[in-house]
Amino acid sequence: MTGNPHTSIGAVMDGGRARYFHGRDAVWDKFQTILKSAWRARGGTVFLVQGPPGAGKTAILHEFADRAEKTGLWDHRRIEIASLHDPWDLADALGDQRYSDRTSFIAETATTKGADYIANYQREMRRSEGKERSGPTPKMLLRWYVAGLKKGLLLTLDEVQNLSAHKANFDRRPVTMDVLDIIRNATAGGPVVLLAGGLGISMSVLGDFGMSRLFRDCLHNIGVLDEVAERNVIRDWIVKGGEVGDKVRTHILNRWIDTIAAETDGWPQHIHCFAPEAARWLRRHGSLMPDAVPEALMERGKADKSAYYAQRVSSIYPPYCVALAALVKRYPSVAGWDMLHIMRAFQEVGLPGDSSMGTFREAVSKGVLAETEGLYKIPIPSMQRWLLHHYGDRG
Repeated sequence: MTGNPHTSIGAVMDGGRARYFHGRDAVWDKFQTILKSAWRARGGTVFLVQGPPGAGKTAILHEFADRAEKTGLWDHRRIEIASLHDPWDLADALGDQRYSDRTSFIAETATTKGADYIANYQREMRRSEGKERSGPTPKMLLRWYVAGLKKGLLLTLDEVQNLSAHKANFDRRPVTMDVLDIIRNATAGGPVVLLAGGLGISMSVLGDFGMSRLFRDCLHNIGVLDEVAERNVIRDWIVKGGEVGDKVRTHILNRWIDTIAAETDGWPQHIHCFAPEAARWLRRHGSLMPDAVPEALMERGKADKSAYYAQRVSSIYPPYCVALAALVKRYPSVAGWDMLHIMRAFQEVGLPGDSSMGTFREAVSKGVLAETEGLYKIPIPSMQRWLLHHYGDRG
């Protein structure tokens, strides 16, 4: 995999392509089988990868799409939520110039003509919106595009849970359902696979858009990397990213890997708080490794990890974070909390029950809480410790 070794922490926090990708072999094996079946049958399906924030879902979408393209059998296009209901957005994502060129021409003309042209521009946009309503639907565009392909079409869609984020998406629900339906039920006229990623609520969100279930082996809940994959990613960042090569003794390299792994808990996002920083430090110091990881380097990684957690809870009213910390403190080893536990914790910190559900849903939508078989828990163990540290003594 290629990538920018100087990627900012902001980009890492938001997810993206993994510079060094290891693990997820079982998921890839299933996805590869799905691709082969779709190609042979000229059919299609939706393949969903869901899990907590920072588990590496976006990296999986990038990696799997790259592998599919390298077979020479698949044309890959990234789409957005709007592509499922907006024909212009879909045409732009597909590179279908028959429709995207017209949109660009109107916008560019308005810019070059200046303020005097705004009224005409607005009138043209109103006419265009009318054409959108009376013109080809996203379902029609998708079928036309597939008909002209000699390859199969692989679409990737990230943050699927955002389908439920805006009322407008529900207002356009029939159009979105049409697009999802022709992909999943193989009626697009050729091989089409939608590789989707999102938080753990994504499957239930798709259910709101008519997809109550996925076909066998098409739903995968991911979590931490196994120990071998985690260590291999850290090793690549040190050896390749840090340009260490064969200059380092094995026991020192393993000491660095052990030190970083003790802070990352197998979470790809956490690895990217520490390992790229280690690579940068090594390059700045001639790729020579001291016996131990510099403390300042580790402190920067810890600060980045803490900032990531703070970002996750930034839209949640602080007393609710206090309530979550109280749950972690009171029930440290349970598989999860039921709604009775959660509502009782809200009440004990003085929160009115009738207003707590909105914040509870916000915590789920942000990935701060995850649901499994009716029980809720903070999915990242080190985030539980962070909540205890920052909010555990405020109750």
